[in-house]
Amino acid sequence: MIYTVSPKNEFIVDVEATADQPTPFSLTHHSYFNLAGEGSGESIESHELEIFADDYAPTDANMGLLGRRQAVTAANDFRKPRKLSEAIPKLFAITAISISPGGMRLSNRISPVNPSC
Repeated sequence: MIYTVSPKNEFIVDVEATADQPTPFSLTHHSYFNLAGEGSGESIESHELEIFADDYAPTDANMGLLGRRQAVTAANDFRKPRKLSEAIPKLFAITAISISPGGMRLSNRISPVNPSC
């Protein structure tokens, strides 16, 4: 996995895998970054998250997809920016992969609440 910030200020995640036989490959990554900066004294709880998706793909306890879409609920609705500190406690009961109307695509925006960071 390679992380790059382009000259246009785009955050790029390159993922590559090699296998010697047919193998399931998940492009999902669970990297977390404190956008306020290390040593700032702030945690990610002060960050805002926005996800441009009306539906999500529910999963079972083993993170296996259930093969259906479900409308977002108040707990996992990030169509408008929300502070993670307000949302995290409500998300532990929900396991999901966000889906946009045209299929799975990059649909997230996360930023510090303080725009000067």
